[in-house]
Amino acid sequence: EVRKIITAQVVFCFSGGAPPLASATGPDRTFTAPRHAPPDRPHPPTTDQDIHRPTLPTTRDSKINSRTMASLLSAAADALSSLTAPCGLSEIKDAKPDTKNAPPAPRPCDICMEDVPASEAVVHLCSDATVVGADGNTDGTADGTGDGTADGHKCPGCFCKGCAKQYVEHIVKDGYDGACPQVKCPACPGRIIPSSKWAPVVDKATKDAIGDRAMKLLSLQCSSCHARKSLMIGHDPMTLAHTGDEAWDTAATTAEQQLKLTFGQHYKSFVMARERYLRGAIKEGDFLAQLTPLCGVADAIVKGSTEGPCPVVLRVISSITDPERRATFHVAYMRKFPECWTRCHKARHCFRWYVKYVHKYF
Repeated sequence: EVRKIITAQVVFCFSGGAPPLASATGPDRTFTAPRHAPPDRPHPPTTDQDIHRPTLPTTRDSKINSRTMASLLSAAADALSSLTAPCGLSEIKDAKPDTKNAPPAPRPCDICMEDVPASEAVVHLCSDATVVGADGNTDGTADGTGDGTADGHKCPGCFCKGCAKQYVEHIVKDGYDGACPQVKCPACPGRIIPSSKWAPVVDKATKDAIGDRAMKLLSLQCSSCHARKSLMIGHDPMTLAHTGDEAWDTAATTAEQQLKLTFGQHYKSFVMARERYLRGAIKEGDFLAQLTPLCGVADAIVKGSTEGPCPVVLRVISSITDPERRATFHVAYMRKFPECWTRCHKARHCFRWYVKYVHKYF
C-alpha cells in the first residue's frame, strides 16, 4: 500500500498537479496534465496557508518522457525497499506466532468457573503416570515407575487450589472412623486421585485425618497389653505415630528395587496392574489375585509371620505411598490370610474376628 501511494504521488507531482490521465501504451508513452478549470468557475479565497504552500508545475501541456518517468519510479522503488525493514513491514509480514515458548492461556476452573492461571491450576488429578510422567511420584508409587502403559487416561479437569482444597476437606469431614475416604476425581467419576496431587493443596490437619483413618482400618486390640494398636506399615508399633513422608519415600524406593527382582520380566505387567489399582480401575482383591501369576511362583502369596505380611506383599505395600491405597490393599490381604500377630507384643490374633487366635474355626 505504501508503494502504491508513493508511486501515485510521483505521478501526481510530475503530471501537472493532478492525477495522470491514461494514455496509449508503448515506447512513447506520455502523461498529459488535465486542462484547468473554466475561467467562469470562481476560485476559492486565498488563505495564509496558500501563501506558504509550495507551487507545483502547472504548465498546461507539460509532457514527461516515459524513460524519465521509469527512472523516477525505479528510484522510488529502491527507496521503498530500503525503508521496509526500518518501518517494520517485513517484520510484520514474516512474523509467526511463537507457540512453543508462549505461556499457556488461563483455563476456567471446573467448579467455580473462574479463570485460573496455568501456574496456579491443579490439573492431571487422576491421569495415569504414563501421561503425566515421573514428575515427583505423581502415580502414588515410589519412583514414578507407573510409566503409562496402563490405560493412558488423561484427566481433562482443571481446578483452582481453593476449590480443590474445599473439595478434599468436604470428603474428609463427611467420613468417619472405620472407613478411610477415597478422594474421587470430580471430573472423572470413579477414578481415585493420588495423595501426591491433593496433599499439596490441603492443610496438615486434613492430611493427617486421612492418614489416621487409613491406620484405623488395620486397628487391632492387643491381647497382651490390652491397648488398641494397628498393623499399618509405616507407623510406630507402640505410639502409632507416622514415621514421616521421608521415611515412607525411602522405604518405597528400596521396595521398588526389590520388586524389579521379584517380578523380573513381568515387572512391567505388575506396574500396569498397580497403576490400575491406584486409580481405582480394579479392586484391591483383583490386584492381589494378579500377583501370584506375575511372580511365577505358586506359593509366592502366603500368610504372614510375626514380622508382618509375606515378603512379596510387604514390598508391594511399602511401594505404595498413598495412605488410603496402602491400607486398603493391606486389608484385602488380611481378609484372605487372617492369621496375624500384633506389632507391639507379637500376640497371635485373627483379623477377621478381632480376637485372640483360639476359637474353633482355626
